[in-house]
Amino acid sequence: MSEPNDLIEKFRSARKSEHKVVLEGFHVIKHALRFNATLLSCVTYDKKYVQYLALSLAPDLKEIFDAIETVEEKLFKELSPKPPESKIIAIAKKPRYFLSDVLKEKQKNPIVLLDDPSHPGNVGSVIRVAAAAGVHAVLVMGELDPWRPQVLRGAQGLHFALPIVHIESASSLNKPFIVFDERGENLFKTKLPRESIFIFGSERRGVSKELKGKAEKIISIPMQKRVSSINLATSVGIALYATKL
Repeated sequence: MSEPNDLIEKFRSARKSEHKVVLEGFHVIKHALRFNATLLSCVTYDKKYVQYLALSLAPDLKEIFDAIETVEEKLFKELSPKPPESKIIAIAKKPRYFLSDVLKEKQKNPIVLLDDPSHPGNVGSVIRVAAAAGVHAVLVMGELDPWRPQVLRGAQGLHFALPIVHIESASSLNKPFIVFDERGENLFKTKLPRESIFIFGSERRGVSKELKGKAEKIISIPMQKRVSSINLATSVGIALYATKL
């Protein structure tokens, strides 16, 4: 069993590390494991409850959850600023994805590029729906780090399901740009190339003029009159599943 101070330092340093991530909650850890995450530490203060969750929701992973470490509840709350209701947290190796590798691999489905998003929860939800739709990769451009805790929670562990890459600019992207904007062609009346980059802006600012200027197509999602926008992750989900049909 780990010493309390050692465990506190281990989780504290993992939150600051470029090579590790802290996963909080059963579903986050479950999804990460199903996509080959390597856990370095995993703890709970209620092992019976976690075993019940594993038996009910992830019997394929039961042996892994049976082996987790039990700590005092007080210590657990020091390891997690916002302790998850499922009473389990872990440290995992952070996957290393490189843009050059993403662009080099054969692409069967679109790449999603988020242009300067501002809301971590929305970015997490985008990663979640992108993983479900089998997207080639998610690129995030701007100040927001797609590996920050709020994004990890929103994505429910699906950062491990596909490449997630933070980029400085779109200058090296040599694939067709499909920009989603309210003043574009109707999504349901045009055919989109699957080997392309679907670009979405924030709800407040939209996609930059620079990226719009480089777009092969500008596409809109039809909405009822007087409705000015929909949630970023909802837009991404509509676009991806409409394209799959």
